Amino acid sequence: MNEIPNWWLVLSAIFFILNGLLFVALAIALVRIAKVAEEMKPKITEMSNKVNELTTTVNGVARRVDEVALSVRNTVDGVGSKARGIATTTEGIMGEAAPVLSKYAPYIGMAMTAVKVIQTINQVRGALGARKRK
Repeated sequence: MNEIPNWWLVLSAIFFILNGLLFVALAIALVRIAKVAEEMKPKITEMSNKVNELTTTVNGVARRVDEVALSVRNTVDGVGSKARGIATTTEGIMGEAAPVLSKYAPYIGMAMTAVKVIQTINQVRGALGARKRK
């Protein structure tokens, strides 16, 4: 019959002992990890509650932003329609006033020219009067 070599028995014994030590170390590590998980559970719950509160706040802010955007859009639409109304009214007035003003345009031009001539004469008189005073 074949005998088991001594070196094999020694190697098996070393492996058995190391396996037992590693099993005990893993059991200790598992217990410590469980303790840490239990200690962190309240902190995780607290953080989860804070995240839920922030989510509620963010949703409220988003709702308000949507309301403001809708209000701005309505205001812009209202201002735009009023501006269109003013432009249409101005076009109508100018359409009616253009023929009337075109009749009087030469007279208005002559009157404005006369005013400019009078202003220039007054400036020249003022300048001549200022020279005489010196």
